Amino acid sequence: MAKEEKINDIEKRKKELQDELKRIQKELDHSIDEVRVDVSSKLDPKTLIKKYPLSSVGVSLLLGFLAGKGSGRGESSSRPRSRSDGNKLGSMIWDELKSSATKKAIRVLFNYIDDILEPIEGSESDKPSQNGTRSLSDL
Repeated sequence: MAKEEKINDIEKRKKELQDELKRIQKELDHSIDEVRVDVSSKLDPKTLIKKYPLSSVGVSLLLGFLAGKGSGRGESSSRPRSRSDGNKLGSMIWDELKSSATKKAIRVLFNYIDDILEPIEGSESDKPSQNGTRSLSDL
């Protein structure tokens, strides 16, 4: 009998330890998810741009300047350059990336300006004209 009781105690303790391990694993998973959400929300480009708009524009301009300066290498960008096929492909990809980044930066800047001006415009455009209708410019 004593042997069976020891075996039962060991199995009971084993079960308790397994349950505690599962609980600890769930807590770790939850903590990791919280950290992931916190980091991703703090490093979200939209959040950073809204929090630091002037710094974002400055960084964008600096990166654009450096990217443009680096690809020219002192040569006139309007002159065709002699390159191997691999270099041409890399140059084309780089030029497309620069163009896309510039368009995105301009779009973000205009969206930011629109967000700033929206309350100002909204207060005037919400008022109907004297005859009670809105003009075509309001549409």
